[in-house]
Amino acid sequence: MSAGTVELTSLSAVDTDPRDRERQLADIVAGLCAQHGDGTAAAEALTAVVADSSAPVRAPLLDALSPDPGVGLRHLARRWASPILATLADAFSEGGRDLNIDYLNAVALATAVEHRAPTRLALKRIAHPRHGLPWDGDEDQMLLAAFQQGATMEALCEQHQRNANAIKARLVKHGVIEEDDRPA
Repeated sequence: MSAGTVELTSLSAVDTDPRDRERQLADIVAGLCAQHGDGTAAAEALTAVVADSSAPVRAPLLDALSPDPGVGLRHLARRWASPILATLADAFSEGGRDLNIDYLNAVALATAVEHRAPTRLALKRIAHPRHGLPWDGDEDQMLLAAFQQGATMEALCEQHQRNANAIKARLVKHGVIEEDDRPA
């Protein structure tokens, strides 16, 4: 084996669907971003995240990181036709000292969204984190008190992390407004 060639011994062990593999890689990149954002060197953070992972991509990814992460990741990206690994390889080819965490997080999120086919509920929870979750008595009391004090629909939505339809439905349920009186 020449010095410029990276041996990837465990590739045959990863016979997963490419979408599963990209999801696993997106999770690893998200972990890398968290650790590197906390001050850990990029190569060290990536090695630690991969080593701690139980994903089937773990072994070939660890092989790819040594001796040169940029070269190994590029080779693996071509072999797996992986956009997320190609992006990561580019980052490490440029030295990997200070990765653009925001950019890599965006790539990981886009990959996860593309390959996870999120449910409508998950998409709604991006804007309204409590969408679809049950209301409790304390939250009902806070809603009613804020509404009676004249809070705007926008303020109520923000305070309860729910959309306007959920707020309106809850106000109707408690008899504060009529079905036909729902504010726009």
